[in-house]
Parts: sequence; C-alpha cells; structure tokens
Amino acid sequence: MTNTTNQQIEAPIRDFIASNLLYSKEGFTYADDASLLREGIIDSLGVVELVEFLQKQFGVKVEQSEVRPDNFDSVAKMVVERESFPKVCALCAPAGFSFFFPLA
Repeated sequence: MTNTTNQQIEAPIRDFIASNLLYSKEGFTYADDASLLREGIIDSLGVVELVEFLQKQFGVKVEQSEVRPDNFDSVAKMVVERESFPKVCALCAPAGFSFFFPLA
C-alpha cells in the first residue's frame, strides 16, 4: 500500500478517534500501531462508535463476529494490504487495497 493511499484511509480514522473518543483538539498523537485498548483510548462503547463510523465513512459492512481486538486494536490493524491478507472485506479505495476484517 502506498503511503498516500495509506494516509488517505488512516487520516479519517485518526481524526474520528481524536475528535470523538479522545475529545482532543491536538489530533491523534499516538503512533498508528499503538494499542487503542492498552492505551485506554477505546472502550466497548467506543468500539461501537468506531464501527458505525467505519461503515458510514468507507461503505463497509462490519459483521458482529468481526468486531474483535485483533481487528480494532490499532489504526494500523484496520488497514491492510490485499497481498498480505487475501481474505478481507473490500473497501472502495484506490489502488485495489482492502480494508480489515477477515472473512471466515
């Protein structure tokens, strides 16, 4: 995944987390691989809010079984390359990249 494409997908996720979960005016100041759970950034209600945002923002359907820490624990884990994780829900994004959530 190119840095530009990566940033286009990650930026709105970081902005949402900063504004709606951290209530921060400074933006998302954590590394993209920082654990949202361990850092205390997100709780169960925050996960619900994040899932709802992702569905609206990116037009993806998130099944209840897909809402797991290994899919939502960091911004970086929410965006993966198709080559490294072939069974993922497709995101309508440029360059044929996919967006998290393994399909069973």
